[in-house]
Amino acid sequence: MEAVGVEQVGEELLGAIVEGRYRLDRVLGSGASGVVYLATQLAVDRQVAVKLLHESDDPEFQARFEVEARAIARLNHKNCITLHDFGHWVDGETYYMVTEYIGGEGLADRMMDFMPVDFVIHLLLDVAQALNHAHGNNILHRDLKPENIMLSKTDQRWENAKVLDFGLAHILDSGNMRLTPIGGLPVANADTPRVVHGTPIYMSPEQCNQVAELTAATDIYSLGVLAFELLEGRVPFDRGLG
Repeated sequence: MEAVGVEQVGEELLGAIVEGRYRLDRVLGSGASGVVYLATQLAVDRQVAVKLLHESDDPEFQARFEVEARAIARLNHKNCITLHDFGHWVDGETYYMVTEYIGGEGLADRMMDFMPVDFVIHLLLDVAQALNHAHGNNILHRDLKPENIMLSKTDQRWENAKVLDFGLAHILDSGNMRLTPIGGLPVANADTPRVVHGTPIYMSPEQCNQVAELTAATDIYSLGVLAFELLEGRVPFDRGLG
């Protein structure tokens, strides 16, 4: 199959084979950073998710994609998404990431229906374990919200919660817990112009205030907001946030 440019990312790529290994079968979703496909890993006939990065001249845009892959690669937990592969496609111009395919329902969609309290507690424990594992590997998620949690079917009573989308993750230096320049990203400091990334209603005050040296507490705050929303049906603070 002829190589195709990154500008064609979308349904036009259905049927394309990434690096001779992954056939793009269906668009699962798209966002600011890229398009996610349901794909088949041909060598083992396995369904996977392939994310293709949108074209950008901004080196930080590509660096964040690499940070996301490096962050997920550190994780090995039933409540965290699993990375299978990462690389460049089409003469090195298109970045791609291959993760496990989670065929369940998104938490944001499930929240439209009634959820028993014991199920909510189960989900929160799952998410807490995912964060504990990530923090133990020096990773801050920084964008915990219902849209970034999937419910994966199991043979148990309840589904497993899977935390995904580490696109805003930071990898911490294990020695001093400062942000470290993985993948070409600069370390934030007093002289670094900062841009707030995340979803305001779930962000901790220190994240909203662009504090450079964030800690695991910023994710714990987001978990608290999520718990409040799941139990009360609304977020605790939304005035002035649109």
